[in-house]
Amino acid sequence: MILVTGATGTVGSEVVRELAGRGAPVRAFVRSLEKAAMFDGLGVDVVQGDLEDAASVATALDGADHLFLLTAVPPNQVELERGVVEAAASSGVEHIVKLSALNVADDSPVNFFRWHRETERNIEASGAGWTHLRPNNFFQNLLFQVDAIREQGAFYGPFGDAPISSIDVRDIAAVSATVLMEPGHMGKTLDLTGPVALTHAEMASSLTDALGREVSYVNVSLDDARASMLGMGMPEYIANDLTTLSGELAGGSGSGTTATVESVTGKPARPLEAFASDNARAFGS
Repeated sequence: MILVTGATGTVGSEVVRELAGRGAPVRAFVRSLEKAAMFDGLGVDVVQGDLEDAASVATALDGADHLFLLTAVPPNQVELERGVVEAAASSGVEHIVKLSALNVADDSPVNFFRWHRETERNIEASGAGWTHLRPNNFFQNLLFQVDAIREQGAFYGPFGDAPISSIDVRDIAAVSATVLMEPGHMGKTLDLTGPVALTHAEMASSLTDALGREVSYVNVSLDDARASMLGMGMPEYIANDLTTLSGELAGGSGSGTTATVESVTGKPARPLEAFASDNARAFGS
């Protein structure tokens, strides 16, 4: 049995669907049964609980031999994930696959990235087998700007002209499922990127071609981006970290590419054009 935490989120839901589609026994750990309705008809075992609740974590881990570990970014992320890792190792989980992030490091200026690295180390010391997945920025982040793209023909960001090798979440899910279901991946750290690094202006051009109408990229300052996030009600510590991360990306930290998606799954990473075409209706085309 493969347990997936964070199962109804952007990445987790795709991992669950990918595993179910491959016929793997998969259990989705969710806080909301209403959100878990997205898995109806897929043969997914759904367990309701909360990572803060050790008893519900133990229930979810019962009979699981693989764990896909994904959490949100609460201030106690390291403590929360440490508890899950310790419970998993104690319950006999053989393999923990951790969704981390590209460029995590002990000395990263991004708090989230230091937290990810600390959890990676805790997993490595747990006694269970492990694989760390470190993806770059997601194409799916563009879906947060569908209203602006539909209504204004534009999307916004503080990334300047820096190229970023963003990745489709479906490719992260495909790698995750392969790593969880097939041998040979334990003890590896896998950097996951899209096929090419694109500037946001180049992304706008690709969206224009895919959607058949003009889409432009509007650069904004880091301060304005932070103010916008706070204005949407984002917690200050998250807005601060995303602003720092945006500055890192604008400086070129996300420009490298890897062929890991293809080497693991046998299929090349999806280009932006495929993502845009598959989501054309959401973008208003």
